[in-house]
Amino acid sequence: MPSATDRISETGQEEHLANDVIVKLNIRDDCENAFVKHSSLTDGRFNAGNNACSSSGRPTAPHVVSIPLVLSSQTSAMTAEEAFQRCRELELQLLAEQKMVSKLKYQLEQSERMLSQLRSVHSKCPFDTKFEDLPEELIVMIFSYLSSDLLLDVVSQVCHQWQRLCRDRMLWSKISVKKDLNEIIRAMTVAPCLQSVLIPSEYLTAHDDDGDEVLQVLTRSPCRVRSLTLPDYQPIALRMVRNQMGYLRHLHLHSWWDHQRVEVREDLWRTVAELDLVSLTLHEYDGRNSYFHTDWRPAAGQLRSLRHLDLYCKLVPQPSPRGPRGGVVDALVEASQDTLETVSLPPKTEGRVVEALARCAQLREANVPFLEEARALEACPLLETLELNSEWLEHKAVRALVPRVARVLRGSALTHRLRTLFFQGMTVGCRELLRAVADMRGLRYVRIHNFGEPEAAAALPAVLAELTRLERFTVATMPAPEVLDAIGPEVCPGLRELTLIGWCHDDDLGCRVPAALRLLRQRPGLHVFLDLGLGVKGLLENAYPQCMRAHARVCEDESLWHRFHPVMVNHDPRGCSWCKDMVEPYANVVDMRGKLNDE
Repeated sequence: MPSATDRISETGQEEHLANDVIVKLNIRDDCENAFVKHSSLTDGRFNAGNNACSSSGRPTAPHVVSIPLVLSSQTSAMTAEEAFQRCRELELQLLAEQKMVSKLKYQLEQSERMLSQLRSVHSKCPFDTKFEDLPEELIVMIFSYLSSDLLLDVVSQVCHQWQRLCRDRMLWSKISVKKDLNEIIRAMTVAPCLQSVLIPSEYLTAHDDDGDEVLQVLTRSPCRVRSLTLPDYQPIALRMVRNQMGYLRHLHLHSWWDHQRVEVREDLWRTVAELDLVSLTLHEYDGRNSYFHTDWRPAAGQLRSLRHLDLYCKLVPQPSPRGPRGGVVDALVEASQDTLETVSLPPKTEGRVVEALARCAQLREANVPFLEEARALEACPLLETLELNSEWLEHKAVRALVPRVARVLRGSALTHRLRTLFFQGMTVGCRELLRAVADMRGLRYVRIHNFGEPEAAAALPAVLAELTRLERFTVATMPAPEVLDAIGPEVCPGLRELTLIGWCHDDDLGCRVPAALRLLRQRPGLHVFLDLGLGVKGLLENAYPQCMRAHARVCEDESLWHRFHPVMVNHDPRGCSWCKDMVEPYANVVDMRGKLNDE
């Protein structure tokens, strides 16, 4: 049915605006009380006539606001073009209110989860225990699970004690605010401190605080922030960071743009060196005028507290012939070598930097390029997690490196020391790498992304049979049904989670859901994550009707397929610690009991 905008464009007559726009945003609580948020599009007389109803806090019936009523309140002789523009404004207003509803629903879900947890805890307390009798430290801990909006708008209005606790420094030191700039500014206006602040990418790029009193809260607030995530290093970002000097411990920059970098690059590195950082994340996605193009080097004693270093750029620039020896990546590793615990290097980092990590005695996790120089990491006695990244390498180079890297994994101290092994961007050489993985008997977690040779997945049962201590296995391919059938209870008996990423329609082997259900029948304790691309409904409904039927058994509501990540289980998830701690934070647990025998 055509919308109001369509009808105007077709007829050019504003009198065809007969259909009403009804904005009803209902959120019902447990008591079935309805709160109806009325559109602000009515004129002043309409609002004035309803003030009595609004002031009661609980309107008795939703109001209907029609487009003709709104338009006629502003002009009696509106052209078709003006009416079209006005309808567009109404549509944008409606979208904004829909976003607000989504936010409120999310907050309501959070509150309901918190109440459920509180009821569970309260049920274990003596019956004569009241909430107000709890120690204030415990009340502050409970409040820390709430959003800053709820703390300021609701909790602080209950009583004098709660109002005082809502200003408690220990409470706000556990609160994080992100994405909503208005919420961030409001929290930084009243809170003495915050755990973390995340500014979304649409801000701090086209805006500055020069002359803007609202944005100046970000750069002048006395609120102390422990962790700061910024979309780019603009002048306002520089002032935000400098305003937190002496308190900021975690700085994360994710940069997509190229403008102004020449002017602020040196400011970035000088500021980083002055901070007493525990973790530094710098992701540079443009590469043409990168932050990494610098001759800056830390002075002696700087960055001595840095424990976590995460760097990414498409191209690591070569050091300037006139500059200091080595590049800025070399310098960061060297400056923090005594304290560094986790490190992630850009995919095209040279082997000499990987070898320099051998001097990092505290290193526990390393993400390094897919290079033979990874052998140097056997000198790190605490290293247990290794990720080898072949991103941005050509197939020919990867193919030549696979045998050499496989020898490192098989024949070094890493063979028995590693507990977690990740491969990123493995488009070739998968079969040989799987054979090397099978020799690393101490592994608990293996993840292979961009698995470029699906036929090599036939070796998975044999590989899993060798890894008797393995708990989690992830591979970015969809094995054939007979391969899944071969992973019986005797194969890797400690396996708790199996993740397969791909689409059934990538080949002619049919839907994988039936094979996954057979696997769950054999292994009730297993968690099977099939990232089947459930959202590709248009590809499934015509060419793959059997997939449509099978996928509907996993999630009956097709409207959720585009954002549904199912982990199927054949046990009660409520009593499973793995479901609660390892699965629920990132996916949806789907209890398939009662559905396993349907064909």
